[in-house]
Amino acid sequence: MSNRDAILALKESLCEQIIGQGHLVDRLLIAILAGIATTLMFFWMVYRVPERTVHQGRGGKNAYRAFADVLRNPHSRILLGVFLIESLGAAVVNVLTTYISEYIVGTPDYAPMYILLYALPSAASVPLWVRLAG
Repeated sequence: MSNRDAILALKESLCEQIIGQGHLVDRLLIAILAGIATTLMFFWMVYRVPERTVHQGRGGKNAYRAFADVLRNPHSRILLGVFLIESLGAAVVNVLTTYISEYIVGTPDYAPMYILLYALPSAASVPLWVRLAG
């Protein structure tokens, strides 16, 4: 068995475990269940994690004024800029990986594996970066 065959077998095995047999109904069911789970976790978090009494009543009554308050703070502007750059970096890597996989390398079926090979080491290295930063 070649490396390519092993990667294809692993990909098919993962897809069968995650998506089922690849049918549209299975994908739709997983999407609906994920949406319901996300909504339930969101409401549970809002219920279980109340706002600290120190921070209650600090926000604006109007969402636009509250956002303007955040933008007036120079530290929050820097933080929002850093978040924007970080998010754009991750999005660009995913889009370019898909493009390169399909049109340059010619292996569109491997695109999810390429993204996974990028994302897993990034996530696994977070404890190291936290330790180095502290």
